[in-house]
Amino acid sequence: MKSTGPHRALVYLNKERMHLMVTPLDAEAGNTAGDPDWNPVRFLVHRDLGPAEEPFTPALFAHRLVEAGYTIGSAELIKPDTVNGWSKGVLPDRWRTVCYPTASTTETTA
Repeated sequence: MKSTGPHRALVYLNKERMHLMVTPLDAEAGNTAGDPDWNPVRFLVHRDLGPAEEPFTPALFAHRLVEAGYTIGSAELIKPDTVNGWSKGVLPDRWRTVCYPTASTTETTA
């Protein structure tokens, strides 16, 4: 099944490693803070990006998002409070954006 609607991409630090997670927006519907509930949520992509030795680099994480079959929404790219479409989360070391699957992406479940 393909899912073409908006999704939330999150980059976060956990145990000194950076991770990328893509979740459907509806998985966070009850979370007004905008950061995910780390209890089991359905995610479509989860990637270990490696050691967090360098600060957040939006171009690198956008590239990793493209590799996973998603692209940052054009509306996110023009928001004044974002860097290359990424905005800082309410918790330290978390960044988020709205993304959409590319035409070749097939949805998988965790």
